Amino acid sequence: MQRLYFLTDSNDSARKLTDRLLLERIEEDHIHILANADDLPDDLPEATPDENSDFWPALGKGFGIGAVTGLLFAILLALSSLLPGGIADQAPVIALITIFGSVVGAFGAAIVGISVPSTLLERFRQELARGRLVVMIDVPAEKVQDVYNAIRQNVPRTQYCGIEPLQPAFP
Repeated sequence: MQRLYFLTDSNDSARKLTDRLLLERIEEDHIHILANADDLPDDLPEATPDENSDFWPALGKGFGIGAVTGLLFAILLALSSLLPGGIADQAPVIALITIFGSVVGAFGAAIVGISVPSTLLERFRQELARGRLVVMIDVPAEKVQDVYNAIRQNVPRTQYCGIEPLQPAFP
C-alpha cells in the first residue's frame, strides 16, 4: 500500500473526490480527510488519530528506547551484588526487565504521541489554516497510477501533493 496526498478547496470537491475513489473500488476505510477544526461534514471519511497524530512513530521509538533502557538497567542490576549469581544465571530476569522496559517505554511514548500532531502532515498546516482539506488515500501499489489518473481527469480542482509508502507499525 502507498499513500497518495491531495489538497482540495471545499467539502464539495472532497465529496466528489471520495465518490470517484469509491467508483475506482477504493474502500472508504482507505480514504482519510483532514480538515481544520470541525469543518468536515459527517458524510466524508474523517482522518482518525492514526492518520493525524504521531502515535505510531512515538510507539516505535518508545518501544526501542524502553527496551535499551530496560536492558541497561537489568545488566547493571545483575552486575551489582543485589542479585545472586552472575549474568548468565540472571538471563530470565534480564529478559523480563528488558520486556518490561519496552512495554513501559512504548506506553508512555504512545500517550504523548497521540496528543502530538503528525510530523508527516506538518507541511499541510498552512493550507489547513486557509480552509483547504487534505485527502489521504491508501492505494495498492499496482493501482496508484490508475487512481491518480482518475482523480486528475474527474476532479480537476485537486492538487496532487505526493506519495509515500505506508510504514508498518513494527518492521
